[in-house]
Parts: sequence; C-alpha cells; structure tokens
Amino acid sequence: KKQIRFMSDLTEDLLLLSSVSNVRFRIKFEKINMVDVIKEAISTLNGSIEKKGFKIERKIPDKKYFVNGNRTLLIRAITNIIENSIKYSEGERIDIRVFSKNGNVEVSIRDDGKGIPKEKAKEIFERFYRLDKGRSRKEGGSGLGLAITKEIVERHGGSVYVNTKYKEGADFVIKIPLSS
Repeated sequence: KKQIRFMSDLTEDLLLLSSVSNVRFRIKFEKINMVDVIKEAISTLNGSIEKKGFKIERKIPDKKYFVNGNRTLLIRAITNIIENSIKYSEGERIDIRVFSKNGNVEVSIRDDGKGIPKEKAKEIFERFYRLDKGRSRKEGGSGLGLAITKEIVERHGGSVYVNTKYKEGADFVIKIPLSS
C-alpha cells in the first residue's frame, strides 16, 4: 500500500510539474490575497503539524497583499515548503512571516532545524534532488516538492530561495509581485 501511495503521489507530482513548467499550459490567474493563501496552506497541514509536535508562529498582518495568481498552485507551493520543514528539519518550530518589500509580497518560512549546507542551497530546487537520499525515501519524498514550488513561483513572476545556516535552520523566502 505504501509503494502504491508513493507511486500515485509521484505520478501526480510529475504531471503537475510538467503542466506548470510548460509555458503553453494556460494557468488561470485572478486577484487573490496572499494572506488568505498562507492561512489556508497552514490549515491543510494542521494534522501533520500537530502529529510531529511543531509550533507554528504566525507573523501575518491583517493587511491584504493582493497578487495576480492561481490560488490552488500558490497553496501547493507554500505547503511544499512547510511540509519539508515538518519532515526533514528535525526542529520544533516554524515561523511564517508575510510583508511587502520593493513591490513584492514576501513570505518567509523559517524553521529551527538542522538547516541546509550552503553549497546545496541551489541544488535543492532541482528535480529529483534529495538532500538526504536515505531518509527522504522513508518519509515518502520524491525530490519534486521544491522543484514544483520553484516552477509555480516563477510562473507567477516571482522567485524563491533559501537562506540557511547549517545546524541553525533554513529560511525559505517566496517573492511575488504585488497586484496593481
């Protein structure tokens, strides 16, 4: 059953990645509030958050940050990062901040885990890349989550990167242009 679930998830991820990375694939965009997207992403992961004993610190203002985007895809991009923190960081806390800077809405997802070696900070966004190959397979990872996140964010005209201090945690930052 575990292998069937893994193959099903892998197939779904490959189809999504193929669709999102194909510029001819039309994505329906609308004006959406990123604060609502983030709250929904956190809500979908409440079970995993509680099961692993994580504490989520939200620094999300009541302000609205509108972007032209696809709600479903942006939720997926954010949940991918939060899920990775839950699965792999070996920490206890995730801080999520939202703010605007230079015409972008920025979402910072920082964990207090073991971090990512600086030399691997760009590689983790490549397809099928897994930092810890043995443990990732056990946890159900395919190495596509951050590649999907990167494609989704770039299709929204934005960028994603990670600031990391090995052994002190990782801070993933998503930047997406604010809607005019």
